[in-house]
Amino acid sequence: MAGLSLMGVLLLSGCGNTGKSAVAAASSTSVSETSNEAGKGTKVSQPAENVDAQVAEASLPQPGEAISASLAWKSRMELAYATQFAVDTYEDADGMQYEAVSVADGSRFLLIPEGGKVPEDLPDSGGDAGMTVGIIGLGLIGGSLAKAYRRDPSVTVLGWDTDRSITEFAQIAQAIHAPLTEERLGELDLLLLATYPEAVVEHMERLAPKIQPHTMVIDCAGTKEKVCQKVFPLAEEYGFPFLGGHPMAGTHFSGFKYSRDDLFDGAPMVLVPPTFDDIRLLDRAKKLLEPVGFGRVSITTADKHDQRIAFTSQMAHVISNAYIKSPTAREHDGFSAGSYKDLTRVAWLNPSMWAELFLENKKNLLFELDTLIGNLNQYKQALEDEDFPTLCRLLDEGRRIKEEVDGK
Repeated sequence: MAGLSLMGVLLLSGCGNTGKSAVAAASSTSVSETSNEAGKGTKVSQPAENVDAQVAEASLPQPGEAISASLAWKSRMELAYATQFAVDTYEDADGMQYEAVSVADGSRFLLIPEGGKVPEDLPDSGGDAGMTVGIIGLGLIGGSLAKAYRRDPSVTVLGWDTDRSITEFAQIAQAIHAPLTEERLGELDLLLLATYPEAVVEHMERLAPKIQPHTMVIDCAGTKEKVCQKVFPLAEEYGFPFLGGHPMAGTHFSGFKYSRDDLFDGAPMVLVPPTFDDIRLLDRAKKLLEPVGFGRVSITTADKHDQRIAFTSQMAHVISNAYIKSPTAREHDGFSAGSYKDLTRVAWLNPSMWAELFLENKKNLLFELDTLIGNLNQYKQALEDEDFPTLCRLLDEGRRIKEEVDGK
């Protein structure tokens, strides 16, 4: 994560055909560099020159947020430069319009027309004094979490991804308010890590000394045992609360572009706490997760989680992926319906992600595979022997178990 300097107000003059203007910028660039960015981002015909700058601490709010008694955002957003800038407009009580440009690198510029003045007492950009959530990893899961939290105007969402362009796109798409930097970790009420298990551990080993005691940390990786073994001691050493987590929703697609704000509506969320007698910890976790829209929260241990996930999720992906390898698959068109679609949907997976999850949970997955292969061999033997009674018995056993576990 790159550093982020304090927000400041830069008073600029000679900005092309726009007349005198003031620019509030969050940037680690110099004044001259900031001036050039302002020239690019505000549709000015040429960059400002001979800039006379005054600096004062300030920051920009988000659309829809009141910034003073006489100044409030007009809830309007348009893309000025599709991949680099986004422009917001707000106006004061006298009808004077102001423009704010959000640059993809996290910088924000406040443009004040001639005759206007720099607003005072601007609050920090984000929600209305609610919680602040940080999300590491902005793929399908992290992106959907960000969009879910953004539905609540009281929540400020900061995000970061290893691919900087994804972080930039998430900000322009309004999935996050601003990039998450190490300097802003202290602002967080909740930190969510939506990455692979190994990456969760790497992030926590680096960030743990910088996380504040008031920040709750929840990982969202697909396996829990190794993550919890590594991170529980770190959380205890540095004095912040950590829970393993697994939001039980997804699609066969991956990546931020497939994320959506309702992915977790009504879905289960699994939590793995360090102990089971801390009711306040679990209650706080549920409240922090409430804006996401989970239907229920289940509490379990790391080993029980991984045992069950091997059966409910990982095995389904192995079976689907292996089943589609039949040479007959290329000839199914016109001969397939719901059964084929149901069984093959998750064959369309992210190979590197699922390979890592399978290896992380090797013991439990091998148990499920051995169990399945043993059962399949019984069906195979009954077919080879043309043993009608045995085949009927096997099929009826499966039907009855399905009825028992999932109802009619």
